[in-house]
Amino acid sequence: MKNIIKTCFILCLSITVNAQEVLLIDDAIAIALEKNYDIQITENNLMVADNNQDIKNTGFLPTVAVSAGGNYANNNAHVVTQTGEEQDIDGIESTTYNASIGLNYVLYQGMSRKHNFDKLKTAYDLATVQKQIQIDNTILNVYTTYYNIAKYTVNLNIFKESFEISKNRLVRTEYQMKYGQKTNLDVLNAKVDVNNDSLNLVNGQIALDNAKRTLNYLLGLPIDQSFAVEDTVAVNAQLNLATINENMNQNNNTAKQYELNKELALYDVKINQAGWMPTVSTNVGYGLNNGNYGPTSLFATQNATGLNAGLSLSWNVFDGGATSTKVQNARILAENQVLYKSQVELNLNNELANTWATYLNQLIIINSEEMNVEVSNQNFLKTQEQYNLGQVNSIDFRQAQLNLINARVNLTNAMFDAKIAEMQLKKLEGSLVVL
Repeated sequence: MKNIIKTCFILCLSITVNAQEVLLIDDAIAIALEKNYDIQITENNLMVADNNQDIKNTGFLPTVAVSAGGNYANNNAHVVTQTGEEQDIDGIESTTYNASIGLNYVLYQGMSRKHNFDKLKTAYDLATVQKQIQIDNTILNVYTTYYNIAKYTVNLNIFKESFEISKNRLVRTEYQMKYGQKTNLDVLNAKVDVNNDSLNLVNGQIALDNAKRTLNYLLGLPIDQSFAVEDTVAVNAQLNLATINENMNQNNNTAKQYELNKELALYDVKINQAGWMPTVSTNVGYGLNNGNYGPTSLFATQNATGLNAGLSLSWNVFDGGATSTKVQNARILAENQVLYKSQVELNLNNELANTWATYLNQLIIINSEEMNVEVSNQNFLKTQEQYNLGQVNSIDFRQAQLNLINARVNLTNAMFDAKIAEMQLKKLEGSLVVL
C-alpha cells in the first residue's frame, strides 16, 4: 500500500510540476498537413497521376528513331571469270556504313488513344479525391486523438483530486483510531478506497500517455515528444441534419471516389472495344548507305541516299474472341462500380444517422450531467462536513465521493465525445478540411 501511494504521489507531482508547451488544435492540424507520412505519400501519388496525364504519355505524338551501323570484312576469295580464268585473291577488304532517321505515327487506332487520354485525366481527378480522403481521415484522427488527450487530462485531474481526498481520509481515520474514535475496519475501508483511486490515477496516466504517442505519430513527430493540450472545448449545438445531409450528397469525397471509379470502368469498355477496329499508321524516313566492296564485287563502291515513306493498315478481323471477352468483362466491372457507388451511398446514410444519434445523445448527456455535477458537488460537501463531525459513516461518504467523480467524468466524456461527433459530421459533409 505504501508503495502504491508513493507511486501515485510521484504521478501527481509530475502532473502539476512538469511545465509543458501547449499544443493548440490548429497547430496540430497544420503540422499533420505538412508532416504526416500518409498525406505525403498520397501527394506523391498525385504527382505520378499528373505526370501520367501528360500528352507525352498518350501515344498522340509521333516517334522518331535514329539508327546507324557499320561493317568491315577481310576475306580471301577464289574466283572464276566468265571466260574460265581462275584467280585467287587474298585480303579483300570491304566496308559498309549506314545511317537513317525515321518518323512513325499512328493515324487511327479505334479511338483507343483518346479514350486512354480521357481515362488518365480521370485518374488524376481520382488521385486528387483520394488525397483529400486521406487528408480527411488523418485530420479526423488528429481531432479525435487531440480531444481524447484533453479528456484524459481533465479526468486525470479529477482522479488526482479524488486520490488526495481518499489519502487525507486515510490519514484522518488512522489518527482517529489511535484515540478510539474509529475501528480497524474503518482504516481498512479507507485503504481500499485509496487503492482504488490510485489505480484510477495510474490507468488514467497510461491512457493519456498512449494517446499522446498516437498524436505524435499522426503528426510525424518523435514518439516521445512532450506537450500539453487545451483542456476546454466549445461544442456547436446548432448543427442541422438536413443541411449536413445535403452537403454530404454533394461534397462527400468517398462518394466522389466511386463515381470516378465508375467513369474509369466505362473508359476500359471503350478502350477494349477499340480492338475491333483497324489500325492505320504512317512512316517517313531518310537514309544514307555507303559501301566499299573490293575488287570482286560488281561495283567497287556505292553511295546511296534517299527518302522513303509508307502507309500501312492492319485489322485483326478475328482474334479468337479475346477482344469480345475483354469487353464483356469490362462491362461487368463497370456494373460493379455502379453497385459499389450505391453501396457506399447507403453506408454513408447509415453512418450519418448513427453519428447524428451519437451527437444528439451527447448533447443530452451534457445538459443532464451539468446539473448532476452541481447537485453531486453540493451533496459531497455536505456529506464531507457531516463525516468530519461523525454524523455519517465512511460508506455514505465514499458513495457521495464516487457520485461526484462519476458525474464530473461523465460530463467531461460527453463534452469531448460530442465534439468528436461534430468533427465526424463535418467529415461526412466534406467540410472538415477545405484546401
